[in-house]
Amino acid sequence: MRELLSMRVLVTRSVHQAESLAALIEDAGGHAVRFPVLEICAPSDAAAVEAAISRLKQFELVIFTSANAVRYTARQILAQHGPLTERPLIAAIGSATAAALATQNINTSVVPSGQFSSEGLLRSDALQHVRGRRIAIFAGQGWRRTLPEVLTARGAVVEVIGCYRRRRSNVDSRPLVAEWKSHGMDMVTVTSGEAARNLCALMGQSGQALLFGTPVVAISERVAAICTELGWGDAPLVAECASDVGIVNTIKQWRQMNCS
Repeated sequence: MRELLSMRVLVTRSVHQAESLAALIEDAGGHAVRFPVLEICAPSDAAAVEAAISRLKQFELVIFTSANAVRYTARQILAQHGPLTERPLIAAIGSATAAALATQNINTSVVPSGQFSSEGLLRSDALQHVRGRRIAIFAGQGWRRTLPEVLTARGAVVEVIGCYRRRRSNVDSRPLVAEWKSHGMDMVTVTSGEAARNLCALMGQSGQALLFGTPVVAISERVAAICTELGWGDAPLVAECASDVGIVNTIKQWRQMNCS
């Protein structure tokens, strides 16, 4: 079924991450309008990341917070340590991150069973009794602190390694605004609070009227709250799960309810 037939959906993921979501939209008959609001870059201190990777087997648990974290570390990990068969235990914040690890032949032992987020991972059995355990977290620089703060409160010795950077894309929104005025936009997708803020800034005052009048689907309740704070008039939709499939399924449900 082509549940999104003729529907125009704004995809704001970075260039190298947009195609999975765009393909799902287009497979369902929609038109994915690509407008990357983030660029993913190498870390500002690559030597510190390499040093942390050299100490990897000193940790009992290593957590990857995104597919980007895998992208910027997996090859170095395998080059230095080979297959990680016993130590450390590997955790992924969600299914997409676990899939990225699998492509690098790194076995993931811990993935949240429901909510793909820091909060979902913290509910995993493996993260309940961590007193005295050494835990490394590979994340983007400036990543939010919920996970390390809670693990530290539980008694773990936590080290966060900023293995990549995010920055606002240097893109001109004027062609998008013109296209939006001519052809409309049925849905906006945002996958992080930073992406939502960047999108608003890039659209400028003239584009924000279009933006805030268009339904938005956010990847989590936290991101939805940020969208509301930024100025969206209607309550943002929240993806059924934090994945591209979850985003598209939520758009399909919205379409069915609003076109029936």
